[in-house]
Amino acid sequence: MEGYSFLIGVTLIILAGIISGVGSSFEQQRMNFETETYLERTKKHNISFWFFILGMIFVVASVLLFLIR
Repeated sequence: MEGYSFLIGVTLIILAGIISGVGSSFEQQRMNFETETYLERTKKHNISFWFFILGMIFVVASVLLFLIR
């Protein structure tokens, strides 16, 4: 059970990174900033933030399940 929880958590954290553009270069980030509206940026950052929070919850839950077992 903790294996699935850990996998879901890591997947959500990776998705948060992809959505926020962690792997892009400075030029790509600058161009994205210039071409997006404020509402699009805010929506993208909110989705990324909640994916990261949910991912951390799943990872912590999997560690607790592992320690309790």
